[in-house]
Amino acid sequence: MWNGIKIPQKNDGTALFWSILTVEDGREMPDGRWFHGKLRHWVEASQEGLSRVQKMAENSQFKAVYFSQGLYWKPGKIAGKAGIACLPWCWVDLDCHNHVEGWSSMSFDEQASFVAGECMGAGLPLPSQIISSGRGAYAVWKLTEPLWNVSKRKSARKPASVIEALNSQIQRKLAHIGADARCTEYGRILRVPGSRNWGAYGAIVQTIWDSGMTYSVGDLKASLMPWTPEEVRQYKASKKARLSARKRRSAPVVDIVAERDKRTAGFTQRKHAHRIIEDLRTLADLRWSGRVDEGFRDMFGHLIVSAVARYHKNSSTLLAEARKYADDLIDDEDFESHNSTSVKLLEAGKGYAYSIQTMRKLLKVTPYESPRLFVLSSEEEKAARQVKSKEAKRRAKGVLDRASYDAKRSSESLKATRPWEALGVSRATYYRQIKAHEATQPNRKRA
Repeated sequence: MWNGIKIPQKNDGTALFWSILTVEDGREMPDGRWFHGKLRHWVEASQEGLSRVQKMAENSQFKAVYFSQGLYWKPGKIAGKAGIACLPWCWVDLDCHNHVEGWSSMSFDEQASFVAGECMGAGLPLPSQIISSGRGAYAVWKLTEPLWNVSKRKSARKPASVIEALNSQIQRKLAHIGADARCTEYGRILRVPGSRNWGAYGAIVQTIWDSGMTYSVGDLKASLMPWTPEEVRQYKASKKARLSARKRRSAPVVDIVAERDKRTAGFTQRKHAHRIIEDLRTLADLRWSGRVDEGFRDMFGHLIVSAVARYHKNSSTLLAEARKYADDLIDDEDFESHNSTSVKLLEAGKGYAYSIQTMRKLLKVTPYESPRLFVLSSEEEKAARQVKSKEAKRRAKGVLDRASYDAKRSSESLKATRPWEALGVSRATYYRQIKAHEATQPNRKRA
């Protein structure tokens, strides 16, 4: 059993995997490189793997131990959402120590009673477990059967997006006690019970409430989601009709300036703007399987309009141009009114020009998401990407790397070829004859 739930397996009986993140003090390695202290481990989802995770949690060397809420099909280079096989529960991360007065002075029973009472007051089902994370807490709602993240159609949304929607509803209802909106995606990691939180003076992460209750996905959807299945179907049908009508209304118009700008070598505002939009699209894929969730729609829409305004200077058609790139990301009936300020600024010859660092803060880009972005990645990641690109170009031209070059020089050296053996003389005689020959030649430097 795993946290009171049977550990799921693949159909062929082989094990799934947990993604475990350990954090320890940074240190200098014997080769002179700096180790930042964070290390990803892939552990088989079995009783043996569970014992290994528990040993990690009890290891005083680690300042924190986190584990993935979902189980993965196989080990991956990056513990992202794409490889998650199934999810056993819904959850919410509560930073109560920053939002609830007197939280730190409460006993575990008082903290558990407080969280359970807030859940009931918000109309939520009772949590299956409440875990103290050292300073705050997190709660889980266990599923009767794990939700497998497999779609019948390759292009369809992943079933795990349902867990994200449920997590988001729980977070909204508990936002007043510090529910973290960034911890709703199904690729999240949380602290392992039994580990220590050294940020809270070594407090042990432990379960302080266990009701033993489990819920089906249907029960949680019925109690948490504000729309009925019929309303969702009607909304999707009306949205599809609106998009089709808009496509029929709009005649294909070629923007000559834009087409010329695409073919201009080097940096252009248009290229920069569309790279920002592509990064926003990547973020939407990583967080919500392609469609921006409520709470972030205004921000994503605003950044798309601001990016388009960098090169599109006609205020009367700005929103129509931006809508072409926002429609497949954002469901916003009031897109025009929400971005009216951008239009007014453009009419006055001004506009929003956010720096990359500011956009990263507004979007709350995580260390997991950052390497997958282009324009919105960090300066260190951009520098590393440039070095890698230069190295790839040098290799393509046939330039050897240092190790290969040294190996080639070594293989072509006189010591390796031993030309004196071909001449039938000793090594000393060979070098003596070369020296005698050089003595008969004019000195170039003196000449």
